[in-house]
Amino acid sequence: MAPALCSCLPCVPSHGGGTTAGADVAATARTRGAVGKSAIKKSKGGKQQHVAFTPSTRGDDGGTAGHSSTHRSNESGDIQGSGVFHVTREGTDGEWVHGATDANGAFEGSDDGSVYMDAIDDFSTVAAYPPVIHDAVPPAPQDLDLDRPETLMKPLAEREADDLRESERAARALANKRGAKAMEHKAEKMLKSNKVMSMRRSTRALQKELTKPGVHVEERGFPGDLTEEEVENVQIFRRELEKRDPVYHEIVHGFHVVEEEAFALCRYLRARKFQPEQVFTLLDEGKDLWREAKKNDFYPNMEEAIGVNRSLFTSQYPFVYHGKARNGCPVAYLQCGGLQSEGVLCVTSMNKVPRYFWNSFMFDFIDQLQMCKEADKNFMRCECMQVYDLKGLSRAQVNQDAIDVIKMANQITTCFPETLHCLVIVNAPGFFSFAWKLIKKFIDPRTASKIEVYSSEKVQTKRLLELIDGEQLSSDYGGTGPSQHELLQRQARTTPESRGSLSELMQVKGSGETKFEFEVPAGEEINVTIHSRAKAGAHFSLSKESIMLKTTDVKPPGEGTGGGGKDNYVDPYRVEIAKNVRGPGTFHVTAKSLSKSPPGYYLFVGDLVEARQ
Repeated sequence: MAPALCSCLPCVPSHGGGTTAGADVAATARTRGAVGKSAIKKSKGGKQQHVAFTPSTRGDDGGTAGHSSTHRSNESGDIQGSGVFHVTREGTDGEWVHGATDANGAFEGSDDGSVYMDAIDDFSTVAAYPPVIHDAVPPAPQDLDLDRPETLMKPLAEREADDLRESERAARALANKRGAKAMEHKAEKMLKSNKVMSMRRSTRALQKELTKPGVHVEERGFPGDLTEEEVENVQIFRRELEKRDPVYHEIVHGFHVVEEEAFALCRYLRARKFQPEQVFTLLDEGKDLWREAKKNDFYPNMEEAIGVNRSLFTSQYPFVYHGKARNGCPVAYLQCGGLQSEGVLCVTSMNKVPRYFWNSFMFDFIDQLQMCKEADKNFMRCECMQVYDLKGLSRAQVNQDAIDVIKMANQITTCFPETLHCLVIVNAPGFFSFAWKLIKKFIDPRTASKIEVYSSEKVQTKRLLELIDGEQLSSDYGGTGPSQHELLQRQARTTPESRGSLSELMQVKGSGETKFEFEVPAGEEINVTIHSRAKAGAHFSLSKESIMLKTTDVKPPGEGTGGGGKDNYVDPYRVEIAKNVRGPGTFHVTAKSLSKSPPGYYLFVGDLVEARQ
């Protein structure tokens, strides 16, 4: 399953958990509404406590409940969050920052610290069907039969226990209603105060109130665990699929090779609170895209679909599967810092990028699920666990090209809801809040509740090892499995002679030079190709030490060069500049623009092979 390219969160899908906690955060993801006021204490070492005060929100039962969340860094200064995000930079001792935000705004603190906090807009969907992150394979229900509704239901004794918990929940909601206004008043009073000691007392008092236990989270909406009403809606949905446009049936049963019908029906219904008509509305958003992709059999041959092989594409979009989680589902990794939208567009055009996502969903993801099912007969769910590494991510990567791909990718994910089990974001940088302001527009509430964010290597490693066995986890994140570099290089070794590849995205401006160097080991040689869609063109030279090996003009075929207008050529092109360059040695590449036009991007690609005898 390929992620949707959401800027620095390129894989967070949007519709009901389609492809996209710490001890203090586990309950937080389950109890939230719209953010009202916020206050932040900054203490020694930059460790912070963030308390968000939330106005009342109306639940499905017609009652009103106040929801709140407390986020605080642990002893290592780690930032932890789930669903609601915040990021801090190290602050000064004893400094206080206070301010207010609405549900759509960002909170900015002082120059040496910033916090972003946002809440989901639709609490009711998450409250009705709260996602539960598993660290073991859930037992498979036995003897499921859609023609025998009782096989889809939860046992009677468990249903009676649920009824009791529901009555207790209603009582708590009533108590919360009475206390909500008082809590909001306390928050407002604290934020208006200019006295540090008064704020300290208010914050501690509110923390004590907000962190009381009592939140019960139970997974719902899976076959063998349904209520009578949910079973009835499954049957309605199933009948309507047979009556209506066949494209709806095709989409819902798109994973039929690996997914039983009962699980497919429930997966789509969970995304829309088991309301069949709302599911059809969701399907309407993606059905035309489905029809168009189906004409091409969902692009089974990646190289034919996008014009380059998978390894070259993933050199700029480093998404790779490896291993399985403790709950049985496949694990995918994305190195967001290595994601280059300009590099992607050097090798393929924007209108071909969606083909990558179709191929990944309909072929790669299904293959991964099949392997997981073969490894454990209890594994029944079409879900994936994802790890996003934000190390090295820069603000420049959050650009218009990336946002355009977000829109295309998230349209495709409407056809694949509830395929994300959880997303663990690691190495979160200080400006993550900036990127989140853009990303949040594209994320469904259920998806948001499945996201965990960490900035401390120690804490994120501990969490990942709770979810993934050490031998299955990449060595970059505390496991003993292959590194991300090794996994990507494996994709590049397409023949017995292949030794991997290297790439470098070069920005060439109208004046000056752009340079970089690379090594070729003994016993290997390299074939060098430049990919671009820059209109201006550039002059490239390849040298070893003081010896010039090759000089070539890289420009669009059949076109002159020159500035003015858009700096990108319409269709990507490639030029081979050297072949069978033998190592060992250090090689230097220099590029100069052929005109004084706006900057252009050129992707250097070197394919390493075994040296000929």
